[in-house]
Amino acid sequence: MENHRRWEYVAIHHTGVSVPSLPESKFYFWSNIDSIEARYDSITINTSLNKIYHFDLRRSLAFEELDQIHEFCRHYLGKTPIA
Repeated sequence: MENHRRWEYVAIHHTGVSVPSLPESKFYFWSNIDSIEARYDSITINTSLNKIYHFDLRRSLAFEELDQIHEFCRHYLGKTPIA
């Protein structure tokens, strides 16, 4: 029997954000996201549909990765993310 490991990830794109969810992942356009709180060890996404997704990261984000997330938020949400 093979051991299959399931990885969940948050993917931030120019068009929106993909979040892991059961039974399948969900995609939210930037227009459906109210805010993103990005920290080195976690990400919290608040949607306009009153959904909150919180993820504790297995690996802390590097400074450059966190800065890139903040840039996406400034550009697509029109505001500085909560840090």
